Amino acid sequence: MRRTDRRAQILASAVPVFARHGFRDASLDDIAAEAGITRAVVYRHFDSKEELYRAVLDAARAAIRDELQADRQVGPDSVTALIHAAGRDPDRFRLLFGRARHEPDFAGYYEEFAEASANYVLDALPDGYNVPRVTQFVAHLTTRQLFEAILLWLDQDQPATPEALAGAIRGAAAALTAALSRPAR
Repeated sequence: MRRTDRRAQILASAVPVFARHGFRDASLDDIAAEAGITRAVVYRHFDSKEELYRAVLDAARAAIRDELQADRQVGPDSVTALIHAAGRDPDRFRLLFGRARHEPDFAGYYEEFAEASANYVLDALPDGYNVPRVTQFVAHLTTRQLFEAILLWLDQDQPATPEALAGAIRGAAAALTAALSRPAR
């Protein structure tokens, strides 16, 4: 097998192992077994488990970002697109948005994606739109709520359609914006 193909095979095999066990509890032996190779072959392509994990996280982030950037429009369809992407590849989504954010050495992957997603929403607002602090807060909060809602949806075997979940998330964001925009009494 060509070196690039073997590396891709190892990366693909590592995703479900890391998604199930997290960085600390996953072993290179488990990953090698998933790939049908030996641990020595894994070490020919990656110097350490950390290097492999970072490569898996980089690939997961790139795959999700590429899928979302296929349609640069922000709006109802972008939320639905993210939910569909998670449904098509739940292990990558769980890895990036569930596992990595709770692992101190790797939480930056989640935070970077969450920040970029919130800024993406804010950048897509019409020109001249005044972005008050409430709007900025809601964009950041609902981005994180969206990730949590999708994780729960995946964990419960996708009990609603992606479109229904997207509608519920948009409704919650609208209600939150309205509630936070009211003057204090």
